[in-house]
Amino acid sequence: MVECGVIGVRAADTPEAEVTENPEPSAPDADDAAEHEQNVDKKIAAATVHGPELRRTIGSLVQELLMDPDLGYLAIVDRVVAEFPEAKTSTRSVASVAAVLRKEGVEVPRRR
Repeated sequence: MVECGVIGVRAADTPEAEVTENPEPSAPDADDAAEHEQNVDKKIAAATVHGPELRRTIGSLVQELLMDPDLGYLAIVDRVVAEFPEAKTSTRSVASVAAVLRKEGVEVPRRR
């Protein structure tokens, strides 16, 4: 037997939905709930936070080294290149960073 409907009638064009899940959620037993909660607590306690670690940059190293009054610009360049071999840091760029820091109000020791 074939069932026909009127063309254009939305109810006739759409198939009837089928129930695939239990309509009433089953409540967990008290023992299961307590065990589940303990497992969750154990997982939370064992979890470690993984986040982006602070990476040392050429700029942050230059700023840190500029605070040491015993280091000249050339010594700062040498230390930067030792830690970052690909760095193109020069005494002029170190002096520029020092000037910017001074402009921002940071007390950077003067060098000769």
